[in-house]
Amino acid sequence: LEHYAEMSARTITREAVTQGAVNRMASQGVEYCQVSTHATSCPICLPHEGNIMRLDGNEDDLATSALSLPPFHPNCKHVVLPYIKGLSR
Repeated sequence: LEHYAEMSARTITREAVTQGAVNRMASQGVEYCQVSTHATSCPICLPHEGNIMRLDGNEDDLATSALSLPPFHPNCKHVVLPYIKGLSR
């Protein structure tokens, strides 16, 4: 039970951190975010790594329309980062 409670708390906190980052980016006028990449990724996270998404959920030539943000599973370590055309890699 203790391990489940810790995993649950970490995952819920991760969701809050992601939503806070998205809200902060939007309030600062950032249009895009990018999912972090990691040297060791699980099969669940791998399709999402490096994806660029518009914060408003729309699609264009740079971003996907599906706004699938971390955490992708319990204990996921991925984060969203601001992505600025011409500055970000």
